[in-house]
Amino acid sequence: MLSIWINLIRHCNYHFVITLNDSNIFYKNYGDIIGADPTVITVGDEYYLYFTNADGTDCSFIQAFKSKNLMDWEWLGRVFVPQRDAWAVSSLWAPEVIEKDGKYYMYYSGFDTNYQVMGIGLAVSDSPAGPFTEFKGTLEDGTVINHKKSPFNYVLKGYRSNFKAIDPSVLIDDGKVYLYLSQDQVNRESCVYGMELASDMVSIKKDTITGPLVSASQDWESPNAANRWNEAPFVIKHDGKYYMTYSANYYASSLYSIGYAVSDSPLGEFEKPDDNPLLQA
Repeated sequence: MLSIWINLIRHCNYHFVITLNDSNIFYKNYGDIIGADPTVITVGDEYYLYFTNADGTDCSFIQAFKSKNLMDWEWLGRVFVPQRDAWAVSSLWAPEVIEKDGKYYMYYSGFDTNYQVMGIGLAVSDSPAGPFTEFKGTLEDGTVINHKKSPFNYVLKGYRSNFKAIDPSVLIDDGKVYLYLSQDQVNRESCVYGMELASDMVSIKKDTITGPLVSASQDWESPNAANRWNEAPFVIKHDGKYYMTYSANYYASSLYSIGYAVSDSPLGEFEKPDDNPLLQA
């Protein structure tokens, strides 16, 4: 229940409200920390919380908190601060952390100074408490990456460079790694793409880039509006099916809501049930 609720409020610019499995108990803060796009992971008996700064204009770092009870939180400080000459030093949004083989991978959105658009980055750490540093190394295709270049190359047919992208999310399923992201207002539309990553957690298997997996199509999503949004994907597997939650409508609108779609495979055709949306003002 916790992970589902956390991701229902992912990408909603609200104060955090964290609900346990007991419907009669609610734990929340009262606005001391204002953030968006929260993600929580468990490590042993501790919870780690990461989010987008939403209390001003300074999105040049990612901070984190930890807790043992989801009610009392210890500030861990700025766990990721990009190098000043990095490919992205501003608009660091929607961090998501996942662990594999004892290493922690933080996927995040950032303003790519090389392409002058929003792009996807990766920072790594040996601890969930950081510090996280930009990925550097050699991809499977031989490309050498350092902090001055985004490690992700998701160029599609018809595009000369990466499209604008935000809201990365990663699923590890049966030993395979999948990256989901939001195409961010290309031709006035945001929609969700997916792709498989190599075991290094960063190299894209380019022949697997698939999408749109979901795009604005149901009435509640305002599919005929001048600008359309399906963004902030998060995928879980349950009983052999893949469930994607996503946000629709403009994030600053009271109509901003959460929907879901279901597929038989992680990059397959996702179908939106008629009972959407899941969460709506």
